[in-house]
Amino acid sequence: YDMATHVPDVKVVGIELNKTNIEFARKHYKHPNLCFIHGNALKELPNETFDVVTLSNVLEHIEKRVEFLKKIVGQIKPKRLIIRIPSFERDWRVPLKKELGIDYRLDPTHYIEYTQKEFVSELHQAGLKVAHIESRWGEIWSVVEYEKKLK
Repeated sequence: YDMATHVPDVKVVGIELNKTNIEFARKHYKHPNLCFIHGNALKELPNETFDVVTLSNVLEHIEKRVEFLKKIVGQIKPKRLIIRIPSFERDWRVPLKKELGIDYRLDPTHYIEYTQKEFVSELHQAGLKVAHIESRWGEIWSVVEYEKKLK
């Protein structure tokens, strides 16, 4: 909603698996440049191209992340991706819990909570490269582009 209302001449499409969340979004966030799709982004990406794809706390919930990123790049053909993920390095207790065999994840549906090195490695496997990266409040925030563009 913020993107649709603050960026002129932009079309924003949100995809959500949970039907209740879609119904809430459609009711509370109305704008002519904003569309919400109820669907599974792993199986049903829109059949159109977009300049930017935003994945905000999404990747960690996906088992086959490299394949998903490749699918986005191949089908949607964005110029860049904006990705936000929880950081494994958010607190000293996280690696300690992992070492002790205690669940360290913020959410039990997370397949991974990335170190910066793991994140960059997965991006590289998908043919992507970090254009900008920073850590904020226990998360990794990044702008990602095709590797060939940055060479």
